[in-house]
Amino acid sequence: MKPNDGRTWIGPKTASSWGNILADPTNDLPDFTVWKPFIPQVTRDDAVHGWDSKNMADLDGAPYKYEITCGVSTAAANPGCAPPLPEQLGVLFNVIGNPMRYQAWLDDTGLLRKLDVTISMAYVREVDTNPLPGHPQGEYYAHVVFNLDQFGTPVTVTAPDDADITTARGVIRPK
Repeated sequence: MKPNDGRTWIGPKTASSWGNILADPTNDLPDFTVWKPFIPQVTRDDAVHGWDSKNMADLDGAPYKYEITCGVSTAAANPGCAPPLPEQLGVLFNVIGNPMRYQAWLDDTGLLRKLDVTISMAYVREVDTNPLPGHPQGEYYAHVVFNLDQFGTPVTVTAPDDADITTARGVIRPK
C-alpha cells in the first residue's frame, strides 16, 4: 500500500482509507512493544506446547528457543495466553483464534534476539457486551517478525523532508 501521490512517508492520522484493516499502520500491529510483554507473562499452563522447542530453526547467537501455541479464546476466557490487543485492534476484534503462535529466540545473556508472532483475530457479536456497528467480518490473520541485533550500537534517526511526507487521504495497492 502506498499513498496516492507516491510519496514515501505517511504522517500520523494523514491517510483515512487503507483499504484493509490490518494494512493501517495506526493499529499498532507491527509494534514490537505490543507483543514483547506477552513473553514474561505466559506460564507453562497457559501454553499448549513447546517451552524448549527443538523443532524451531536455529538462530546464530541465540541458543535458547521457545514456542508457545495458544488455543482459541476470548480475552475473558483465557487472559493468560493472549496479550491484550492494542487499542485500535481491540476496538475491531474481540476474539483471538487459531493459530496463535509465539516463537522467541534468546541469547546466552537472556536478550531477546528474535520474536515471531502468528495470530488470527475475529469479531464475534455474541461475546460483545457493548456491540457497535462497523466491525470487520470474518477472520483476519497477521504474521509479524522482529529481529533484534546490534545491541549497544548508537542509533541515529533522521526525519524525512517535508516534501517526502504525503498529504493524501487514501492509499492504493501498487501495481
